[in-house]
Amino acid sequence: MVVVRTVVFIAGLALVAWALRSAVETVILPRSAQNTLARMVFRSTGRVFRFLANERRDFATRDRIMDLYARVSLLLLPAVWVTTVLFGYLVMFWALGRTVSDAFFVSGSSLLTLGFARSTR
Repeated sequence: MVVVRTVVFIAGLALVAWALRSAVETVILPRSAQNTLARMVFRSTGRVFRFLANERRDFATRDRIMDLYARVSLLLLPAVWVTTVLFGYLVMFWALGRTVSDAFFVSGSSLLTLGFARSTR
């Protein structure tokens, strides 16, 4: 069981590092970088918008729908980063011996507030 928890902890740490690296590359770097997480968000959002703006609609309607694509994708990126970091910390806390619900509560408290959750240890 120790091996499983160690592997899960490392996977959670990798998730947190992946999300933070994606945020830094997207927001701070002055040039384009190959960013897998941002690309996944834009591609999946693009699929939804292309489905909504299908070929059966007239050009003006398709243009109005696709006009929202970049804005919605950019608004989704911070939510995806926060969710990925939250899940990464959740699995790290679980690997340290907490229950899943307690790990979720502590990781959410630590990430989204000033850490109001009390330690049970």
